Amino acid sequence: MESLLAKLDEDRPVAPGKGPRVPVVMPVALDQTYDYALPPGFGASPGSYVLVPFGPQTRIGVVWDEPVGEPGKPITEKKLKSISECLADIPPLPAISLRFAEWVARYIKRGDKTPVLGSLIGYVTYLSVAEVLKNAGGTETPKLVAAFKGLKLDTPMGPITFRASDGQSTMGAWVGTTKVDPQRGVGIMVNHELIPGEKVLPSDEEVKKLRPAN
Repeated sequence: MESLLAKLDEDRPVAPGKGPRVPVVMPVALDQTYDYALPPGFGASPGSYVLVPFGPQTRIGVVWDEPVGEPGKPITEKKLKSISECLADIPPLPAISLRFAEWVARYIKRGDKTPVLGSLIGYVTYLSVAEVLKNAGGTETPKLVAAFKGLKLDTPMGPITFRASDGQSTMGAWVGTTKVDPQRGVGIMVNHELIPGEKVLPSDEEVKKLRPAN
């Protein structure tokens, strides 16, 4: 992390834009992308971390797969700046993380508050229902039940499955120790880890014993 932050303090010339335009998201505004030129030989695919000039500073950004937010005033090729560096040592974000970041930005913009754990679970539920409705071919109960059986889904928490044996989701849960945040005076969780559902759910054989055939 120290070596990465040190890159932000380096003096580097701002190169004029050469190469195709790519949208980049930065922490200054998650609901807005900024256009930069991708120099020849830079292998920055969507989700890649990059360093870009932003005013007098150098910022860490993420290459997005499509423009987000208001287009604003068009930037001419003459004024377009180039990506300074691709941070190849950092794994790129998957597409599901890009969509989740967009959802977080919309959530904050609409309610002026940061999502909490329940918000994330609600988002995963929304993704699950949307996928089932797409696959079911109708809203009749038998079709929905059939579509849920064995459903596999990529989520911000990782891939989950709705098991065919009992319909239970393998979405995990965070487990840790609670303490009081001295600055805010509220309870927080520390030393937490995500426990995958498949590690604690009963096996399919156990489910068959607990749920005899009708």
